[in-house]
Amino acid sequence: MNKNTQDNQHYFKISQENSEPSLDSFYIFDKKNPNLKKYIKNTKEIKEILTTIKTLQKKKENQKIINKYFEELQKSLSEFSNCSEFICFVNACDNTLDAVKKDLDLIKKITQKYFSKRLLSDLVPEEWIQAILDSNSSRKKRKMRRIQAHFNIK
Repeated sequence: MNKNTQDNQHYFKISQENSEPSLDSFYIFDKKNPNLKKYIKNTKEIKEILTTIKTLQKKKENQKIINKYFEELQKSLSEFSNCSEFICFVNACDNTLDAVKKDLDLIKKITQKYFSKRLLSDLVPEEWIQAILDSNSSRKKRKMRRIQAHFNIK
């Protein structure tokens, strides 16, 4: 453990001593993310490539052709991919966006698991993407609040 890091009990005690109001304005997001359209566009692109891969596999297409689409999937992954269902699934598989961008075998394995465990839909509801962005932002703000409480920063 880092010498500046405390055990969980320490942080739990800080949380107990510094409770927050139920509707703390610090965590409320009333504006849409300014990059929402980029997240939506990237999510659609990921879904289109996944659909192509699934279709080619179903038709038992040549593996070299399918591999080109896996490579295309890797290229499509960017800072705007974290709100796609696919990357949320990657995270649920205890992996990261960076890991699947770098490891072709890993993205293939996770994609096969995704196909077997999830439905592949071409829908990309704006509200879902924004909700994931809000949730991610809220998580980052919670972490910042814990740090502020630890160091008694107001």
